Amino acid sequence: MMSRKMEQYNIVMTGLQDFDSEIGSNAVNLAHEFAKKHKVLYVNYPLDRMTVLRHRKDPSVAKRMAVKKGVRSGIEQVSDNLWVYTPGIVLESISKIPGRWIFDKLLTINNKRYAREVKQVCSHLGFEEFILFEDSDLYRTLMFRELLKPSMMLYYSRDNITATSYFKHHGERIEKLMMKKADAVVSNSAYLAHLAKRYNDNSFDVGQGVDTEFFSEKPEFVPEVFQKTEKPVVGYVGALNALRLDIKLLEETARDCPEWTFMFVGPEDAHFRQSKLHKMKNVVFTGKEPYEKLPAYVHGFDVAINPQIINSVTIGNYPRKIDEYLAAGKPVVAVKTQAMEMFSDVVYLAENKNEFVNQLHEAMLNKNKNKEKRNRIAREHSWANSAEKIYAVIDNVLKQRYHGISG
Repeated sequence: MMSRKMEQYNIVMTGLQDFDSEIGSNAVNLAHEFAKKHKVLYVNYPLDRMTVLRHRKDPSVAKRMAVKKGVRSGIEQVSDNLWVYTPGIVLESISKIPGRWIFDKLLTINNKRYAREVKQVCSHLGFEEFILFEDSDLYRTLMFRELLKPSMMLYYSRDNITATSYFKHHGERIEKLMMKKADAVVSNSAYLAHLAKRYNDNSFDVGQGVDTEFFSEKPEFVPEVFQKTEKPVVGYVGALNALRLDIKLLEETARDCPEWTFMFVGPEDAHFRQSKLHKMKNVVFTGKEPYEKLPAYVHGFDVAINPQIINSVTIGNYPRKIDEYLAAGKPVVAVKTQAMEMFSDVVYLAENKNEFVNQLHEAMLNKNKNKEKRNRIAREHSWANSAEKIYAVIDNVLKQRYHGISG
């Protein structure tokens, strides 16, 4: 059993995104933060058979196949306390199997195969005792508590993932089981923590983090697109996905506000590529840009926006871009959700298109006011603060065990 006063944890992290994911990942940011004080093993997710067949030329697939063939090592040390492991195994593709019996059978096979790999790496690194930090990888790691026997298991809820198509058939059932077996559930929003409490009383909102220094310092680099834009810029940075963003709201707002340029920085899905936005003269799409260039775009905006569509996937979502905008001191206009209400003092919130447009006008008029307040709020939502809240949850679990044993 872990000592309640141990100075350094071993933390094993599994999740839905690679360590070098191009779209960023909360778990990756937390891994870097954890590694400042503790030893961390971040495990990239393994391949499944359908992915190998369909995307063999994809760099992430090629990397895993090289590990599988023994051409490259699966273990990489990123820093003094941080290792990344890329499994060389191929699991069965099960997400689209509707039948519960065959799904559960294959899930068990996958979990055992995957756990065997992780266990070997833990042994290699000397992680005899460790905390298992599960970032919503429901199907591949449901049985890891039993198979790996961690000293503690935390489940990280950062999105209502069971509302997505990938988890359509079994996600809700499996996530419920995952939450119940965890020692605690940590979430990046009060909404998700409240949902988790249905299955685990030890459910806590540990906040969202942002790299405040990265976004607060104004870059010397000015993207060329701004040199061609004379109008004030209303901007958005992030993946342009119709499941999460309100295309109709954007089309109507851009149509009704020709005096502004609407700039979208990020990769588009098919719905955005086919939208009316591409036919509007005051709309600019930059396409996907490297992460290191994003602060330059945010600092170039007059007003930043988060035109979130409200559905079962997004209703409890904490958009980390809000803190990135605020760290740069930018006024922000966003669709009002329960998760966004915490920003009501520094973000303009709207419930419909008319309010959204009105708030944009208000934000433009006051864009140079309250910059320091916006930046201060963003600094409060640092990765360090989120990590400290997670450490407090860990300490609380250890205290519960201590008192349970002593009582």
